[in-house]
Amino acid sequence: MERPISPRSGPRGFTLIELLVVVAVLAVLSVGATLTLGRGGAAASQDMTLFRQIFDQQRAMSITGQQVRGLKLMPRGLFAGQYRTSGWELSNVQVGFSGQAILSARRVAGTPPEDPQIVILPNGQTTPFSVVFSGGGRCETDGWKGLVCDG
Repeated sequence: MERPISPRSGPRGFTLIELLVVVAVLAVLSVGATLTLGRGGAAASQDMTLFRQIFDQQRAMSITGQQVRGLKLMPRGLFAGQYRTSGWELSNVQVGFSGQAILSARRVAGTPPEDPQIVILPNGQTTPFSVVFSGGGRCETDGWKGLVCDG
């Protein structure tokens, strides 16, 4: 007796080629997702490091030169400046960030908006502030202690 041929006769399951194609597609997608997610943290870390370097540099220049210096923070970067008898003299060059930064500082009443939000005195005291970087990361000081950054 012969067996009847049914539409389901034949090998069942996936071939090795099909499995390899699926694994290759998943590998490409996972590498792409990892690279995309990794950029946010790296950019925030670079922005935080850049901010810390400029802040430390301006603070050192203020102490050694016995000058009042300041930083004007914008969402995408910052300007450094120095106080002279005629008022604030800010740099024409903006140091840019990869992401965004949000500053939280108490502005002295009556100061013009174009003045720096972070003021550094010749004794090393600064305006108390906190800066939060997009993608994570935060730098803050109470004005007396050094700058603390984490993230």
